[in-house]
Amino acid sequence: MPLHSGPRIACLGLLAGCLLQPSPASAEPLRSAVLESWTMPLTDVSHGAPERGLIPDLYRLIAAESQTPIKLVTLPRARVEIALDKAQVDLLCYSSPNWLNAPHHFIWSLPFMTQRDQLIGRERYAGFNGLEHLDGAKLGTVLGYHYPSLQEQLSSAKLQRVDSRSQHQVLEMLRAQRLDYGISNELSLHWFNRQSPTKPALIALEGIQEEPVACLIRDDPQVPAQKVLRAMVRLQQRGEFESLLQHYR
Repeated sequence: MPLHSGPRIACLGLLAGCLLQPSPASAEPLRSAVLESWTMPLTDVSHGAPERGLIPDLYRLIAAESQTPIKLVTLPRARVEIALDKAQVDLLCYSSPNWLNAPHHFIWSLPFMTQRDQLIGRERYAGFNGLEHLDGAKLGTVLGYHYPSLQEQLSSAKLQRVDSRSQHQVLEMLRAQRLDYGISNELSLHWFNRQSPTKPALIALEGIQEEPVACLIRDDPQVPAQKVLRAMVRLQQRGEFESLLQHYR
C-alpha cells in the first residue's frame, strides 16, 4: 500500500512536536541515533535538527505505536559503537550486525527493509561486461563504509577507491565526471535522480550486495525494549514500514 502524502504524512508532522520534545521524568524519551554522514532520503543534518527524512519518520512511527517519546541524538559515524557501548543512545535504526559490533546489552529487531548496493554509472558504457572485468577504474565510495563483495578488487588495486563523506557526494562526483563509477544504495540513487529531473539520470549497472536492515535497542530495565520491539512487529504486519519506504523511493 503506497504512502499518500496527505493524512499519514500530516499525522507524522503533528506527532513530531510532541515526540521530539523533552518528556516528563515518568516517560523518559528514547535517545535515538542519527548519523552525521546520512543524507536524504535518510535524513538531512546539514541545516540543524534532523527532523525530516526516512529515519526521523521511522522513529516517529515507532514512538507513536509504542507510545514512547523519542529524542534525536546526532552522532559522527566513527562514534556510534562508542556511544552504544557507553549506553549514550537507546535506539539505532538502519543498521545491520554486519556493519557494527553491537554490545551485548542491545537487542536486534527483525529487519524492516533490505538495502541493495549497486554499481552506478552515468550511462551504460560501451564494452561494460561486469564489475569483475574493471581494471584501474576510480570507484566512488563512502568514507568508513565496508564493501565485502569488493574487498578483493579494492585490495589488489584493480579498483581505485575514492572516498566521500556521504552517499550524495559520491553521486555528485560521478555526475561531474570526477569518478568512473560509484557505489550507491538503491534508495539514495532513486532519490538523487528525482531531485534533478532535468539532468541525465545516473543508472544502476550491476547489483553489488544486499543487506537486511534493522534496529537495535538497549536491553535495560529503564528502556521499554520489548514494548518497542512488539510495536515494530505490529507496524511490520500492517505494512507501515513498506508504506513509509514507498514515500521515499
